[in-house]
Formats: sequence, C-alpha cells, structure tokens
Amino acid sequence: MQDLLGQVVGAHCGQLPDTEQLRLATALDRCVWPLVTTPRLGKQLLRKADFALPVVRGEANPLDQVILQALELLHPDLHRFIATNRSLLVDRPAFTASREARCANTQSTGTATAAARPASSRPLRPLPQPVTEAVQLDQLDVQRRD
Repeated sequence: MQDLLGQVVGAHCGQLPDTEQLRLATALDRCVWPLVTTPRLGKQLLRKADFALPVVRGEANPLDQVILQALELLHPDLHRFIATNRSLLVDRPAFTASREARCANTQSTGTATAAARPASSRPLRPLPQPVTEAVQLDQLDVQRRD
C-alpha cells in the first residue's frame, strides 16, 4: 500500500527529495498504517490523496496534504478540530503582518476599510442584522437535522 501511495505522490509531485521521502515514510509507518486495518481504508486514502494533491499543487506541502487526508479519513473529529482551530496550531507570519497593517489602518482612520481587508474575508453581500428580540426569535422556524 505504501508503494501505491508513493506512486500517487510521485505522479502529482515528481521526484521528492530524500528528506521528504523519509519524513513521509516515517509519518505513515508510525501514525497511519497501524490504523489502516482494512484494504478498503487503504484504497480510500489513495483516492483522497489522488484527488487532493492536484488541487493544492504549489499551495501546500504535498506530504502534509497526504497526512491531513489520512487524518481526515482515520480521525475525522480531530481533523475537524484542527480545521476549526487553525489559529491555535499554525503560525502564519503573512497573516499576522496583514492583520497588523489592518490594525494600523483602523487606528489611523478610526474604521477598518474594505481595502485593508483581504478579498477572501469580505462577505459576498451585506450581513443581515442580528435577531435579538424575543418576538423575532419565536417566529424563526429552526429545525434540527440529526
């Protein structure tokens, strides 16, 4: 199974340096392969890696992406925690620098401008006013889907 995963990674990323190959082999041997208890799980991991690697080409480390795909498959709750609490786990100097620039812009003008905000964080349309009155809350038709 490890050879097949190596072929998938090689097909999308080319020849990896020896240090990266060693890092992937170590992570898989210690953390992933002991949890892959059926051939079906192994094939699912191969498919997830084969789908995800071309999508993030040039944006993310391919080996980290393979490990994240394995984490999503084998420990979905832990993967969800990491995805929702990224700021606790990832140090992003570029994000910190842009946040400092926004804060400086806010302090100099008194308000944050849309230009200071990254395009990906702007809402597509204005957000509605929050519902705060009890009468409005009673009128909402909220249904759980368990």
